[in-house]
Amino acid sequence: MGRLKSAYIDSNIFIYTILYSGDVAEKSKEYLRRASDGEFKAYTSSLTWDEIAYAVRKVAGVEESIKAGKVLLRMPFIEFLDVDYSICENAQKLVERYRILPRDGSMRLLL
Repeated sequence: MGRLKSAYIDSNIFIYTILYSGDVAEKSKEYLRRASDGEFKAYTSSLTWDEIAYAVRKVAGVEESIKAGKVLLRMPFIEFLDVDYSICENAQKLVERYRILPRDGSMRLLL
């Protein structure tokens, strides 16, 4: 299998890193470290920021949510991709045709 060149980093990676401990959290931290080290190009979107801020707020409170949002926005190794009407419209078509999850359709179109 070839080396990973780019990846969309979804909210679960960040949420595990921020809120949890254990094997999955450690693997998530390692994945972010690899992106930070330039092993692959990392992408995310404003949708991810929203999900992280909401999840952290729900579990850890407003102040932790604010911190988590700032940290994500300041990660220089992550490029934010724009999600606009066209992406949503075409993702809807993928969902209808292939019965995939909506976020999977959006991510497929963004990369």
